[in-house]
Amino acid sequence: MWKILDIRDITIPDSDLPVNPTGYTSSHGALVGNQDHTITVNFTGAYDLTSGIEWYYYIWDNSPDTIMSSRERDYSVARTPNIENYWADDGYWYLHVYVKDNSGNKADEHFHAGPFLVGETQLLEINGSYIDWLSEIYTKSTSQVILQTSTYKGKQYTNPAYQIIGPLGGGETVDYTEPFSLQTLGDGLFEIMISGSEIGFTDKTELGTIPINIDNTAPTIQLLVDTPKWTTDSVYVTRNTEFTVEATDAGSGVAEISYRIVNGVDTGWVPYDNPFYLLTQPDGLYTVHYRASDNLGNSAESSHLVYLDNSAPVINIIIGDPKTESIETIVEEITPFSISADDEAGSSVEITEYRVIQGEFFTDWEKYDGLFTLPSFGDGAYKVQYRSKDMLGNSWEAEVSVVTSLPPIAEANGPYTMYEGDPSNAQLTLYATGSYDPDPDGKIVLYEWDLDGDGVFREPVIDSETVTPSLSTNYYENLPDGVYDVNLRVTDIDGMTDISYTTVEMRASTEQKLVISAYHNWYTASPTWDHWGGYSHTPEIVTTN
Repeated sequence: MWKILDIRDITIPDSDLPVNPTGYTSSHGALVGNQDHTITVNFTGAYDLTSGIEWYYYIWDNSPDTIMSSRERDYSVARTPNIENYWADDGYWYLHVYVKDNSGNKADEHFHAGPFLVGETQLLEINGSYIDWLSEIYTKSTSQVILQTSTYKGKQYTNPAYQIIGPLGGGETVDYTEPFSLQTLGDGLFEIMISGSEIGFTDKTELGTIPINIDNTAPTIQLLVDTPKWTTDSVYVTRNTEFTVEATDAGSGVAEISYRIVNGVDTGWVPYDNPFYLLTQPDGLYTVHYRASDNLGNSAESSHLVYLDNSAPVINIIIGDPKTESIETIVEEITPFSISADDEAGSSVEITEYRVIQGEFFTDWEKYDGLFTLPSFGDGAYKVQYRSKDMLGNSWEAEVSVVTSLPPIAEANGPYTMYEGDPSNAQLTLYATGSYDPDPDGKIVLYEWDLDGDGVFREPVIDSETVTPSLSTNYYENLPDGVYDVNLRVTDIDGMTDISYTTVEMRASTEQKLVISAYHNWYTASPTWDHWGGYSHTPEIVTTN
């Protein structure tokens, strides 16, 4: 795209430097020889975000860190990241490269690839070494180094010697007599320069330099515990807490990460691929072990204690005195409420709250700091909702129902019967004496009778009301035979009401009549109160001529 715009004289400023390759794959390695004299290297990672990569400038030689001069015409160029050396002699080769973009910007550093061993002969062998994807050699300082210099580049050599070159310079040249270790070397990049004498000569010739990375250090590991998490003297987690093991290694690289979970039951070492959770384990104390090893076998291991807490606090509400346990719990304005919350062995209680609901009225959630009483919403039914949450967010909510005043209980009794032509039945007495107010100091103050059963109370002429539980009426005297609905509404001292339903039946004259109640009470024309069962259950037989 940049080229097309450039041809059309559309200029896009590009002052950013391109980025050199960061890696490669190759046909040859560092320690094992390859008889193919064509070395192929495929670079990866080079880029330029504006005008794009145009050229790869490169040079092949036998030195590991050659820096090209500014005379670009002295070097080879390629348009693609695939570079070959077609006629490489036996020995170790290195490839040095930098990139240039379409705007002429050049990367300010070089990328060095190699060594690449051509031919069967290898200058040295290292026991326990590791070669990464960039052909870099890693080994421990305890590894044994063996020199092999009998034949190199078609010539016979003897009297091998070596020199170890470190960050601070080269050491003395040592004649090779037997395998040696690198125990005096700490971690870092070193070079082993190998020399030998051509047969028939005493002077030593440099045969090659092999870069060696000494790595005696285990990976750095850490366990990351995500939220939800609460840390005090212990670390508390839930089944939703994510555990991540991180391992880094500046040397040969991390080869393996694993973990194990112990809580009575041991999971054994599990390969670590992704973050993990304590999903199915019960609450309790766990030890999370984790370890990592690098490509040379250096390993590190550590552990972390965590307490798994998936349980909400245990909460309870206590209703103090004065209160009355009846059909429901009846409380007063001064009745105290208290809430207890215990997280037992968990992360501890963070907050406990409550609110009060009465019909359409309610309070906001309030933090529980001690005893409280109900707000003044008036008499009626209340709900006290309460909840508690621990430091991990585990929560539980409950509620209790109470009343400040219970409604009265209406009892219209019946069904009632009247007979045509019976002078004694000119008036019918309706009894509401089974009605009562369950409040401790309750009292019914009004009885209202809806005699025509239309659900409307206090209709003039038709309906009646009394302050006593009985009503005598002749409303039904001249009505035709049939069954008529009757409604009773009672009102207590608190203004609360209740309604009961019954019927009155008008019958033709018969030889005898039996007056009984509809429910659990029996009545006679002159009922008497039975302390245990209401009115006397002995029926009255009335005979007519």
